[in-house]
Amino acid sequence: MTIQENKRQQKLERDWKTMIVISHDFFHSWRRAVSEKYGDAAMEQLTYRFWELIGQNTAAQYKKGKVDSASAEQLARAVARSSEIMGETVRVEQEGDAWLLIHDACPWIKSYQQAGYPGQCRSGCDKWFSATVAELASGIAVETTACLADGDKWCIRKFYTKLTE
Repeated sequence: MTIQENKRQQKLERDWKTMIVISHDFFHSWRRAVSEKYGDAAMEQLTYRFWELIGQNTAAQYKKGKVDSASAEQLARAVARSSEIMGETVRVEQEGDAWLLIHDACPWIKSYQQAGYPGQCRSGCDKWFSATVAELASGIAVETTACLADGDKWCIRKFYTKLTE
């Protein structure tokens, strides 16, 4: 890579990190506007609906990308890639028959704190993950086993094949 290409790449990365902050600000400004006009209960209800729609749209994109909806591993890895794009530090590890999506760091925690809603990011993430899985993979389940916003060392989502009776 030439020096010029390297500088261009660094600028793109800097711009992308800035865009992540801007998108968080848009989101929290929207929440604040809903709260001011309709109250906190409506804000929470609409926020859950927002994340549900994001999950459904995420699933639609994964379908286009040919993610195997029967594979807990592929689904965990697809979500990991989405998380990386959003500026999150994440890894995927196997635990028996399950796949763990482990977030070591996430900018949403700080943005929720700065917006005056500390610790409230978990419910949105849980809704996003559950909506994505529900839309894409009826045979896969996801559950949150740890959360940075709750004071845990990581956010951990466990993806696994549901047992059929």
